[in-house]
Amino acid sequence: MQSIYYTFNMDYMKKIKTTLFTRLFIYFFILISIPIISFSIVSSTIAKQKVIDGLKLNINTLTKIQETKIESIFEEYRHKAYALSKNEKIINLLKNPSLYNNNKYISEINSTIFSTMKGDTYHAAAVVTSIDGNIRFSTHPLSEEYDLRNHFTILDMASPLMESKPFKYTKILSNNGFNSNNNVSLIMLRYIFDENDKAIGFVLIDIYKQRLKNIVETNTLSTSLIVDTDSYLAAELDNASEYYSFNNYPGLNSRGNEPFSNNTFYKNNYVLSIRQISTTPFYIANYIKDQTFNDNYKQIIILDILAIFFGLFLSLIVAYFLTKEITKPINKLIKSMKRVEKGNLAITIEDNSIIEMQELNESFNKMVIQIINLLQTTKESQKRIYEAEREALESQINPHFLFNTLNTIKSLAKINGEKEIYTISIKLGQLLRSSIYNKNTNCELEKSLELVKSYLTIQQIRFEDKLVVNYDIDESILDIKTPKLIIQPLVENAIIHGLEPKMGKWLIQIEIYKSNGYLIINVIDNGIGFKDKEYMNNLELLSQTKHVGVYNIYKRLELAYNKKASLVFVDNKYGGTKATIKIPLVL
Repeated sequence: MQSIYYTFNMDYMKKIKTTLFTRLFIYFFILISIPIISFSIVSSTIAKQKVIDGLKLNINTLTKIQETKIESIFEEYRHKAYALSKNEKIINLLKNPSLYNNNKYISEINSTIFSTMKGDTYHAAAVVTSIDGNIRFSTHPLSEEYDLRNHFTILDMASPLMESKPFKYTKILSNNGFNSNNNVSLIMLRYIFDENDKAIGFVLIDIYKQRLKNIVETNTLSTSLIVDTDSYLAAELDNASEYYSFNNYPGLNSRGNEPFSNNTFYKNNYVLSIRQISTTPFYIANYIKDQTFNDNYKQIIILDILAIFFGLFLSLIVAYFLTKEITKPINKLIKSMKRVEKGNLAITIEDNSIIEMQELNESFNKMVIQIINLLQTTKESQKRIYEAEREALESQINPHFLFNTLNTIKSLAKINGEKEIYTISIKLGQLLRSSIYNKNTNCELEKSLELVKSYLTIQQIRFEDKLVVNYDIDESILDIKTPKLIIQPLVENAIIHGLEPKMGKWLIQIEIYKSNGYLIINVIDNGIGFKDKEYMNNLELLSQTKHVGVYNIYKRLELAYNKKASLVFVDNKYGGTKATIKIPLVL
């Protein structure tokens, strides 16, 4: 049973795979569906982003307003603390504790403190105390923690602040272990210095939480925090007397590794806005969880899903009719192409009523005919061109070489006796037989070397002891076939153009060996070298010069090895020229 089911599925999949109607139907359906789905996804994403951007804007605006208000509060109490710390009567009293028994003097100081805090006693309390705690003034009942005669809390707390700065916030958030008054939210401290910059007392101002609560009375959207980044503590503005670590505020903790700076972002399902309170190390933060706007967003998603399903239904209908309309002429074209596959290249596809299909049919017919003609023409043309170029290049060397050899014979016949003429005639016969009667394009290296040696024998007779020839040949590779007449023209070129103009001894060295998958043939002379160096770098320029033999070798190597062989001329380090032929052993 399982085998029958598997066979049925395989046959069904094959049918889907090979049915043009099914393929086109799927393609059209996908093609039409992608824009619908993409538009829905993009629209929902944009909608969500718009909501988030709106929340970021609102919460950022709220945070800026709160930051401005708190900054104003801090600035207000900073000035009051400064005024009290610089009051001459208070400084004089702290310097002269005996004045503490002068009721009139004490009354004036109390009046000064209340006058400084006038109109603000419901929002804050001011405390002035000596460094040892024996002198104390307060606008409100003095907290036991501020009595420094038995406690050292303020001194312990303030000791890190004994710096050149005259003012710092000692504790932005009150913990009830320091001040038992649950109404206190913020504590501000300022030192009182004498004329020698010695700390002689403190001014402390307790800011009640009602003052901060007024800032967030209109905020029902988000959670508003005041943050102490030094101690990693935070408290809600409407109840700043109770503070906790950052872990108690998931919205604040959602920032991850983001540093504390003026920024508003959406991260970890929270919209969070942070701003630093100027002149303080503290921050105002507001955050809101995205759950508050998810309900509206879900409605948008539902509408998008309904639109997607409706669009997909329309896509099915449109895809079906489009596919059916196209498959009819396509099926006819397929039948004609199958006949072409069987070898009937002369087939003509019948006309079609659809203009585009008719143009396709006509183009197909013309294309098949052109391909047939082009293949035939190209094949014949390439063969003719190759043969003509090969024959032309090989034929160039025969009269060129024969002319130079005959000149040699005539010169020696005039100067020397019959022995030399006899030897030259034999070698010349060998050369002529090899170049004229041998119709093969390639020959073994051994035969090429015999030709070279015949030529050099003639030249050694001609120039006697002046010409020295050395051979360095790997005997194991002499059976390798190469294009004929590729070594002798290089030797001839070296003698005529390199050695004949040179005084003294002449040297020709021939090296043949294998290296890294290539056959290397070197012809080295100690002549005068190339006069025109540009020819050494571009052998194509030789086609317009009298160096027929060298150019002939260059072009035949290019044709025979499809530009994988090379002919290179370089200056010999001992003087003269080194010609190197490099032929791949495996093509």
